[in-house]
Amino acid sequence: MCGTATSPAVVPEPCADRALGPHESNLFDPDAKYADAVSLFSAEGRLRA
Repeated sequence: MCGTATSPAVVPEPCADRALGPHESNLFDPDAKYADAVSLFSAEGRLRA
């Protein structure tokens, strides 16, 4: 097991749907249950740390 406490991250920018509503809906459950929906900028910062 890893010694750091991290949670999975979902970056919304590269994920695509035809409309904004379904896009936000598809990100809602993972963000609420088991992952963090983070911006691309934030994800880059996490990877560099």
